[in-house]
Amino acid sequence: MQVTMIAAMDEERALSRGGRVPWDLPADVAMFRGYCEGKALLAGRRTWEQMRGWFRAGQLPLVLTRGSGLEVLGGRVVGTVGEAVREARERGYGELVVIGGGETYGAALGVAGRLILTEVHGRVGGDVFFPALDPCEWEVKDEVHHAADEAHEFAFTIRRFERRVIEPTDDPL
Repeated sequence: MQVTMIAAMDEERALSRGGRVPWDLPADVAMFRGYCEGKALLAGRRTWEQMRGWFRAGQLPLVLTRGSGLEVLGGRVVGTVGEAVREARERGYGELVVIGGGETYGAALGVAGRLILTEVHGRVGGDVFFPALDPCEWEVKDEVHHAADEAHEFAFTIRRFERRVIEPTDDPL
């Protein structure tokens, strides 16, 4: 199963400030919605609560939380990323898309094979951050630049990364 992480972050890897996304980028939102269409989506509890009403038919919302008693319309609560992967697979989804927040991205980074990261060209002084990436593990496959304009306060670049495949070697050193 493909596990993809999708996020928008500033130049310091900030995802949000005060529980809100600190920019308005309609072209990035359209890309996000299009990519997530018809897929299983994994969100942390706070992200899921902030996005209530956003999920569409055909999507499987999975909420990663240690708490209990949460009701997820059309989906369910999971306790681990592995449980989310199993649930998505059992329900016939070929891809699990991790949509945030910071702790959920950190928990999923080790199993993700693809990243779709929007770098917002600016600094917003955020309080939730995307985990640091090891550049040796990831390769940029494509990128699209978008200039700031009347609809987009910041310029931004959307990059698709794939995890590098490390070839095994017989050489012990």
